[in-house]
Amino acid sequence: MLYLHHGNDIDLLKDELLAHLQTGNSRVFAAEQILVQNVGMKRWLQQQIADRYSIAGNIEFPLPSRFIWDLYQAQTGSAPAIDNYDRDVVRWVLFDLLSTHTSLTNQTALQAYLEQDDVGLARLQLAQKLADQFNQYQVYRPDMIMCWEQKRLRSPSADEAWQAELWQALRAALPQPHRAMLLQQMIERFEARQIDPSRLPSRLFVFALSALSPHYLQLLAALAMFIDIRVYIVNPCRHYWGDILSRKDQVRKGLPLQAENELLASLGTQGRDFIDQFYDLQIAVHEEGHFTDPGKNTVLQVLKSNLLDFTEQAWPRHQDKDSSIQVVSCYSALRELQVLHDYLLHQLNEDPKLQPHEIVVMCPDINTLAPYIDAVFGQQAAQNRIPFSVSDHDQNTVSPLLQALLEWVVLPG
Repeated sequence: MLYLHHGNDIDLLKDELLAHLQTGNSRVFAAEQILVQNVGMKRWLQQQIADRYSIAGNIEFPLPSRFIWDLYQAQTGSAPAIDNYDRDVVRWVLFDLLSTHTSLTNQTALQAYLEQDDVGLARLQLAQKLADQFNQYQVYRPDMIMCWEQKRLRSPSADEAWQAELWQALRAALPQPHRAMLLQQMIERFEARQIDPSRLPSRLFVFALSALSPHYLQLLAALAMFIDIRVYIVNPCRHYWGDILSRKDQVRKGLPLQAENELLASLGTQGRDFIDQFYDLQIAVHEEGHFTDPGKNTVLQVLKSNLLDFTEQAWPRHQDKDSSIQVVSCYSALRELQVLHDYLLHQLNEDPKLQPHEIVVMCPDINTLAPYIDAVFGQQAAQNRIPFSVSDHDQNTVSPLLQALLEWVVLPG
């Protein structure tokens, strides 16, 4: 059975998760499985569980892809051969194909880029970008990959045509099954009930994911026919909002303008599409709501209330003294972090109950800021030092020397 738990407060969803963990596992010695989006969420949940029960043991926090391939190995008895389509492998195969596949180099989009390449650097960079793109296609666009392998295109686009031709050449060079094929085979096995239930987890929790590949979700739906799966979704609105459109989209489609929550309609597209995927599944879904009124005393609380109930409440008075939402403009990434450090230090001094582990700082691309974070937060005097850790960043980007060494190691020959 698939259970969806919606809530606008991650602490409430965490409490629901902990309550269900306490109900007991039918397999006493089996580790609980909690799917998370990143390592940061794993650490936070471990800490919350330990704070509540004084211990957090025999719990695994796999990322979705790791869980899927562990499940594949448990059912087939062998590890999936996905290394053949690892990005580092595909990069060098594409590097060779771009130089030998003449029909591709005649494409206008590629020709303008490659004709200025004297030493192969541009070709290597293009191969790297294409390897990343093809890796994403296998996870998020497997239907398009399958069309290409059948010599068909999803659209008459010229850009898709040369990518399809390059993919077909890549498949000829690497005939082994790729991720999309293996995942489809796994889904078909579950739907045909050709699996060993004793090798499945007794239950599964999916906590606070913001995105999931449609094929991964399809596999979870097939798995829900055998075990209970509880999905905890951070949802800002208690009502169904999958059909709302921003004013811009309404005008583009020639529709009469309707009053919608513009913030939810324009910036909530990813969350809306993620939640809608569950309603498209061909299985029964049990839903529960765990919503709380955020209040109306600050600008941030009113904003949350408007999102929660599709309302347009008036903003509170004395907004000039309200610091719940701030927009700060800085001239560089380094200066941003310096301002952030001073602000956090002020908040910690003003509120003795506030602890550093209760503060989360989010940014679009942590890799671009990682070198500056240590320069600002790690080089402070003892009295101004704030404990910190950085999650979800690529270690290669921290040290250019290490990155250069790794690039040299993987050079062919």
